[in-house]
Amino acid sequence: MSALALHLPRKPRVFGIFNVSHSCLLACLHAPQGNFAERVLFTIRPQIHHFIFWLLLSPLLLLEGKLSSNFVGEISLNNPAKRSETTAKIVDCDDPKGGEIYIKYRFQLADDPQWYSASDDLFKMRTDLCTPIKTSTWKEVQDEMKIQVYYLNKDPWVNKPVKRAGNPVGDSLAGWILFLSFDLYWFYELYQIVNNFRECRLAAESLQEKNCRYWKTRELYKS
Repeated sequence: MSALALHLPRKPRVFGIFNVSHSCLLACLHAPQGNFAERVLFTIRPQIHHFIFWLLLSPLLLLEGKLSSNFVGEISLNNPAKRSETTAKIVDCDDPKGGEIYIKYRFQLADDPQWYSASDDLFKMRTDLCTPIKTSTWKEVQDEMKIQVYYLNKDPWVNKPVKRAGNPVGDSLAGWILFLSFDLYWFYELYQIVNNFRECRLAAESLQEKNCRYWKTRELYKS
């Protein structure tokens, strides 16, 4: 009986790899002549909380494209070859504050029934936005309630008062750089996802446990 027990196989353990939702057998270790060797199954599991944060950053890729477009539009408004000038009606204004006053304006173009105004389309198209001008400029235009504006020839929705307060190009550039930094971080993390998986796969093939940012290698049934 004791001699027979020596030839009984040990509890089978299989060596393999688990890729997110399914297992794939990589290798089975068998001893020759019918004797069973110990077989080990390793899995690659995702670090879910890191994946969630990475996925939440994904929509910023779309916003970065719009911000870069807005930045190009602001630069184009400073190019006389790409812009035109017209007179807009001031339809609303706020109280002066800090040497500035926010106004709303509208204008039409020849042979075009559309009314244009200050706008943006970061999340969705918004029109009739407030735009700041200096109080000194306001004193010049408040009687007639008209103001000169620049607009892009190819897209009149991109426009601004000729004497707009502040630095719209600088503000647009700052917003674009901010979102661009998030996008670069997103692509860096994408590289880490691929690289971490490769490292964990090699560890599994070597029957080793490994912890990475996005993946971890564990022996099967081990938490």
